[in-house]
Amino acid sequence: NMNNGEVFGINIKGLALFKLNNFKESIINFKNAIKINSDYIDSYNNLGMCYYKNENLNEAYRNFKLAYKKNPNSILALINIANTLSLKDKNTAALNIYNKILKDDPTNNEMYINICLAYCKMGNFENAKNNYIIAKKNFPKNYDLQLSYAYLLLTKNRCEEAWDLFDSRLEIPRIKEKNK
Repeated sequence: NMNNGEVFGINIKGLALFKLNNFKESIINFKNAIKINSDYIDSYNNLGMCYYKNENLNEAYRNFKLAYKKNPNSILALINIANTLSLKDKNTAALNIYNKILKDDPTNNEMYINICLAYCKMGNFENAKNNYIIAKKNFPKNYDLQLSYAYLLLTKNRCEEAWDLFDSRLEIPRIKEKNK
C-alpha cells in the first residue's frame, strides 16, 4: 500500500509522543494513521496503549479487539486484550487467553507471570503457586518470574518464603559480579 510509509511515520511520531507521556497528541496521531490506512494494525495497538495508560480501559479494549479482528494472528493484540481484561477484573476471561497463548507457545514465560497474577487477583493463591512451580521447572533461570512470585508471597504475608526467593537472587551472575 502506498500509504504504509506515511502511516508508519505517523505511528513513529505517535510513539515518540507516547514515550513523552503526551497521550493527547499521541492519540491524535494514531487516529490520523487509522484514517489514512485502517488496515495497519499497529495503529490500533498503539492507540489502545494510549488509552490503557490513561486508564480508559473500554477504549483500550475496543482498539485491541479491532487490531485482533484485523489480524487474528497478532499475539500482541491478544496479550493486550487479556491484560486489559485483567485490569477490568475479568480475570477468568484473561486467564483463558493467557492459557491459549501459553498452549500455542510454551516458551512464553511472561504468560506464567500473567497467569499467576490473575489467579492472585481472584484470591486463588494455590493455583498461582502451582503455575509458578511449573514455570520454575520450565524456566529455572528466569529471575523475573522468581521476583514476581516473591512479591506474590509478600502480598500473602509469607515473608520468609519471599525472602528465600529474594535471597537466591544473589546467585544471579550480574549481581555476583557487582558484589565481588
